[in-house]
Amino acid sequence: VAEVAPVLAAAARVLRPGGRLVLVDLARHHDEDFARRFGQARLGFAPGDLSRALATAGLAGAAVRPLPPEPGARGPALLLATAHKPSKR
Repeated sequence: VAEVAPVLAAAARVLRPGGRLVLVDLARHHDEDFARRFGQARLGFAPGDLSRALATAGLAGAAVRPLPPEPGARGPALLLATAHKPSKR
């Protein structure tokens, strides 16, 4: 998850206090052929790893859940992650 840390840190930096980040990405998978065909740098995310990466970036209230696949979908499942920048007090 280290390779996404700079991206999440940048998102946390530009969010307003109380602002929400919504992220959709692939769930962890082991289909290396799929990854090669679509130029993926990694084989998706485990929910716990993504949740920890959001917290490390300074975002709070991380929630990560799988999205239900579309009928006939042929690739790895997707994850929906949300988190917010804490309000200043």
